[in-house]
Amino acid sequence: MSRLLLVAHGSRDPRYAASYETLCAQLHRQGHAARVGHLGLCGPDVVEAARLLARQGGDEPIVAVPMFLNHGYHVAHDVPAAVAEARAALGAHERILVAEPLGPDRLLIEAMESRLRELGVWPGDPETAVVLASAGTSDAAARGVLEAAAARWARTGWHSVSPAYAAAAEPDAARAVAGARAAGARDVVIASYFLAPGLLADRVANGTPGVRMAAPLATPADVDPALLRLVVARAGAALRRNAGSHGGRPRPGARNGSALRR
Repeated sequence: MSRLLLVAHGSRDPRYAASYETLCAQLHRQGHAARVGHLGLCGPDVVEAARLLARQGGDEPIVAVPMFLNHGYHVAHDVPAAVAEARAALGAHERILVAEPLGPDRLLIEAMESRLRELGVWPGDPETAVVLASAGTSDAAARGVLEAAAARWARTGWHSVSPAYAAAAEPDAARAVAGARAAGARDVVIASYFLAPGLLADRVANGTPGVRMAAPLATPADVDPALLRLVVARAGAALRRNAGSHGGRPRPGARNGSALRR
């Protein structure tokens, strides 16, 4: 049994936490033990989630998967601090590995295209412009990663793919929509580069009335399959790195240091 600790930002919006519970339930059905630990704003926190996973037992390390779509302050500072606190709380008898954050990755594009299809939008329509709406960041390097991902996605046939931000950066979604229309797009849709519903996703939707906006990648009702595959892939890669760093031999107390079951 693989043990996955999903480290999420947290939100006061109850739909956010409910979406992660749905994600954990889907992972459980695939044979993984999964708990979400939030950095703030709601519970459980990362330490409590790690304790719950430890009580379930298991031979392999717990794998903390940063539920973030880009490298940035939370991944560089908050996640390591929370994991260090969890390690201290659990003691030497439990190991916690840290996986790479979710983004960027082609599976995120696959998930967003799946969500757009739910709106009746066929991926790669040359007359349709996509506004790639994300939370936003003041980190120029992180914005550059998103802009590069948008440029790659645009080359799959869309009229255009333009990044937009709910906070901390420009343009906002309304300006991006207006720009796409001015550039001649017959239709404009908004792809949600959001893992779950919340304040910032609502801000995008409320600021672009009349524009179709896809659902976040996880909701209380469902989770896109590509997101599930990505979480498992990130954890599996962390376990393989751990096994490789010990010459392919599991560390003491573990019978199997190989990748997660798929």
